[in-house]
Amino acid sequence: MEDAIARHYETLALPDDFVAALRRQLAAAVADEQQLTRELHDRLREQRARMEAREARLIDVAAAGLLPRDKIVERSNAIRVEQAQIEASPGNHRRVGCRC
Repeated sequence: MEDAIARHYETLALPDDFVAALRRQLAAAVADEQQLTRELHDRLREQRARMEAREARLIDVAAAGLLPRDKIVERSNAIRVEQAQIEASPGNHRRVGCRC
């Protein structure tokens, strides 16, 4: 019985204007999703760059002996926590091989 129903539905055709409208809506939805993904990746790249710059400045400060060791460790740990949060963010595909 289910096979007969499935065969019957295969014979039904959707109106061309409906199919065209559906395709346009799907294309728009995909384009929006791709744009949002690009924007998210851009933000993640910017955050990573900021964190790398902070880390480099901290290394310079440490090398110059301008801060006590405990402050350097504290700031280094804070940077690492922020980096981990960036890497764990939902939009970060770096874990699965994204070359963003």
